[in-house]
Order: sequence, then structure tokens, then C-alpha cells
Amino acid sequence: MPASVQADIRAKLAAQKPVKPVEQYDDVQFLAKKKLNSTEREYLALLEMRIRDGTLAYICGHESVKFRIGEVKCWYHPDFCCIRPTGRLEIHEVKGPKVWDDARVKFQSAALQFPGFLWFWAQRDKQGVWTTTQYGGDSND
Repeated sequence: MPASVQADIRAKLAAQKPVKPVEQYDDVQFLAKKKLNSTEREYLALLEMRIRDGTLAYICGHESVKFRIGEVKCWYHPDFCCIRPTGRLEIHEVKGPKVWDDARVKFQSAALQFPGFLWFWAQRDKQGVWTTTQYGGDSND
């Protein structure tokens, strides 16, 4: 590459504004500061057990990703995004005994719109028993 082109590229790069660290973006700060409720903490312990037994490689964090649903400004924030050792992504939504209809509709809409992920609806009843339903993918993925 000619020296004049290299000098031009260097000048353009020097004139660019520096990129903000991730922590400085408002949406990331909000997601990082959000607290887990007791049901989510209990389910996170189950996910951490899966890391120890080798069926999960990584837990991306609580509400660390969001999905735009449909054509309108409607967003869905799953509780957990996890990565399997194979690289496949799992999306987990955690609920207690009472579930609002809009939460279920957003989850099901996102699962239909983004079929490349493994979607899990985990619900704990009043006795503390977990029921997990998988949407999409093969359980052996």
C-alpha cells in the first residue's frame, strides 16, 4: 500500500472519536445493575450446576440480550442466555407460579421469530417444583 494512502488512513483514524467502553452505555448499565429475584437466583444455581457437569459452557448473564419482536418497537429480554459446549445458544425464561399473559406471548413470539436458538420456559410452582418446556431445536443439540 502506498505511503500516501497509509498516511491518509492514519489521519482518518486519528480524527475519529474514541469508542466508549461498554460500561458507559445506558442500556448496558441498566442490564448490569438489574437485580435477580429469588426465583431467578434459584434457577441460576441450576444453570451453574450444568456448567459443573459440562452440559453448559457459559452463562452470558441476567437479561444480557434483547430481541426485537415483529415490526413494532416491542422488545423481549430473556432472563438468561447460555452457551453450550457445542456453541449452540440457549435462551431461558424463568417464571414463578403467576405468569402474566404478555410475558408468555413475548416469549413464544421470540421463539417463533428466532428459531435458531434453543428456548426454555422454566416455571416453578408454589411447592418449589420446576417444570421446563423446550421450544425449538432438538434436545440432543
